[in-house]
Amino acid sequence: MSVSANEDRFDVPTAFVFPGQGSQEPGMGRPFYEGCARARTVFERLDAAVDFELLSLCLEGDGDALRRTRITQPAVFATGITAHAAVVDRLGRVPQYVSGHSLGQYTALAAAGGLDPRTGVALVRKRGEVMERACEGVSGRMVAVLFVDPETVAAVCDGRDRLDVAGFNGPRQTVISGTETAVEAAVETLQETASGPCRVVDLEVGEAFHSPVVAPAERRFVDELEACSLADELRSPVVSDTTADVHEAPGEVVTDLESQITAAIDWSGVVDALRERGVEQYVEFPPAGTLGDLIAESHPGARVVTLESPGDVGEIER
Repeated sequence: MSVSANEDRFDVPTAFVFPGQGSQEPGMGRPFYEGCARARTVFERLDAAVDFELLSLCLEGDGDALRRTRITQPAVFATGITAHAAVVDRLGRVPQYVSGHSLGQYTALAAAGGLDPRTGVALVRKRGEVMERACEGVSGRMVAVLFVDPETVAAVCDGRDRLDVAGFNGPRQTVISGTETAVEAAVETLQETASGPCRVVDLEVGEAFHSPVVAPAERRFVDELEACSLADELRSPVVSDTTADVHEAPGEVVTDLESQITAAIDWSGVVDALRERGVEQYVEFPPAGTLGDLIAESHPGARVVTLESPGDVGEIER
C-alpha cells in the first residue's frame, strides 16, 4: 500500500534524517531518556527486545563499548527512534519525507511507521552481528577523503581489489572502504595526484562497511529482511540512501535494503532529491552532528534543526 494521506504534516516542507554508525557517542541516549516520559517508555521497550543491556549502554556506555558493531547498530537505532517518539509526542505531526544514512535507513523506516521499532532494533542487532562476522580476520579501514571531487576519488578506487567508494557524502567528502592495504594504497595515490588539497579522516567504525569485504554479510542478511513483518503503509515517503528513489511502501524500502550493506551511500543524492521536492527544513535526529553539516554543504540556505535534547524540539517550525 501507499503512503497514508490522513496524517497532519508540517506547514514548512520537512524531512527527518537519521544518522548511521560512526555517529555514536557516550551518553547519547540520556537527554531524551531523562527528559521525556514517552521516549523513556519506548527506550525501555526496545531494551527488552534485545539480548544485551541496550539501555545501560546508551546511557552510560563508553567509547570502546559502543564501538563494537553488534552493539553500535541497535544503540544508534534506539537513540534515534526514542528521540523521534519525543518529537511525535510533542508536535503530533509527521514530515513530508524521511531518510537515513546507512544504518539510519532502518530508523527512518521505523519512524515512517513501516517497521515496528521492537522488530527494527532486533533486526539491526542481527545486521550488526553478520557485518561484524564478515569482517573477522580482515584488517579493514574506512576514511573520508575531503576537498577532492567525488569523480576523482571514484576513478582512483575503480578496479582495485577489495576496495570501493562507500559513500558520496557531499561535493567535498567521499568515503572509501576496504582492506587496510587497499585503502592505504588509494590514499597515497590521491595525495600524490590530487590537483588541490587532499585531507583524509578515519571514520569511527571498526570494519570495512559498504565494500566488497562485507559481501558475505549481505548474502546472510537477505533472509532476515525478507522474513521481517512490515506495516501496510508508510506515514511518510522514505528516500533511498543508495539510489535517492522515493519509496512510498514499506516493501519497496526493504527491497532496497537488500543490497545496501555493500552499496555506496549517496547522501548527496538524498539531499538533492529532497531539495528538488521542495524540502526547506531538515530535522537531524541523535546521535546528531554529522548529517547537519553535510546537508548545509549540499543544500545552502536550508534550515537544519539538530536535536540534542528534548528542548531542541521547540526549534522545529511547524
